[in-house]
Amino acid sequence: MKSITQAARLLCLGLLLSLHSMAQTSVSDWLAKGKQLRESKKYTEAIDAYQQARKLDKSNYEAFFQLGWLYNETRQYPLALEYLQRAADLNGYNANLYFELGYAADNTNQLAQAEEWYTKCLDMNPRYANALKEMGDLRLNADKWQEAASYYLRAVEANTQMESAFNRLGYTYNSLGQYDNALWALRKAVQIKPTANSYNEIGFSYYKRQQADSAIYAYQQSALQEATGNGTAYKGMGDAYRLLYKPAKVNEALDAYKKANEQYSNPNVGTLFGIGWCYNSLGRFSEAVPMLEKALATNPNSIASLAEILYAKYRLGQYSDANSYLQKALAIDSKHKLSLYYGGLSYVAQRDGSNARRLLETLRSVDSGLGDKLSKSISDAGL
Repeated sequence: MKSITQAARLLCLGLLLSLHSMAQTSVSDWLAKGKQLRESKKYTEAIDAYQQARKLDKSNYEAFFQLGWLYNETRQYPLALEYLQRAADLNGYNANLYFELGYAADNTNQLAQAEEWYTKCLDMNPRYANALKEMGDLRLNADKWQEAASYYLRAVEANTQMESAFNRLGYTYNSLGQYDNALWALRKAVQIKPTANSYNEIGFSYYKRQQADSAIYAYQQSALQEATGNGTAYKGMGDAYRLLYKPAKVNEALDAYKKANEQYSNPNVGTLFGIGWCYNSLGRFSEAVPMLEKALATNPNSIASLAEILYAKYRLGQYSDANSYLQKALAIDSKHKLSLYYGGLSYVAQRDGSNARRLLETLRSVDSGLGDKLSKSISDAGL
């Protein structure tokens, strides 16, 4: 019995010594393990490892900084702020720490604080590409397009492989109407990493430059990159087929718009309008009406949709509805030329020369060509 008790005591002593030894060495072990897990993108496990290191050494800067970085990466931004501030208390500030603090503040809607920390990061390292890109995003979200472009340009100069900055730069140039510059940036983006978003922006650049074939090809590449949920690519194709070719490629446009409508998770006014426009162009007026009604349910002030449904109702002989849509359109824009023209044609069909001539008078001041056409219709009808 005595020998058993003695053996137990020795075992307990050995365990205590072992635990003591672990306490002395495990901080570095946990840090090493955390680093390995982080590099393997096993972020949850990495957090656990760094938390163990922190518990054993409450003044370990690396543990607190890495936890802040990991909480940013896993979108736990309030926790990121907490641990990054603690890291700063332990070891002062550096460019990396300022960036991570800025990123956490940015994502908790503390935009002024985020900008301050990003600026301090750049004061320490003017070529810190991620900080430059995030400053660009802040300017972009504030509609300060030229300032955003300047930051994105500095970001890609600092890191020539930064796809996201090239993408944002291209988007910003498109928004500024600088389509040649946009194409330069977006081509760089897809060389680094082809994405549906960048190809959509390339398609838009070519669309604005009236280059139909190039626009459609870019939108097709976008659809190949992202087969589902990419309504933008198919709507872009529809717009190019409808507006850039003379005459419009109506059937191709209709097919593209239908695919876009299937891809969008929410109703898209431009797509619904495009389908309605195509149906009207093909003389399928009864099919146009429900699509245009859906467009107006989404945006009751869509003047283009009001004019198009007015035209469909006129062609269907539903003059009371046509008159109603005319009034709605003119209440939004009293000089909308297509509404005036279609409304005038509708009044001609109703044998209402007085109202037809009233609309003609306004139309002539807006578009003399359409005015001449409506005038001829009035004369031909003997009104």
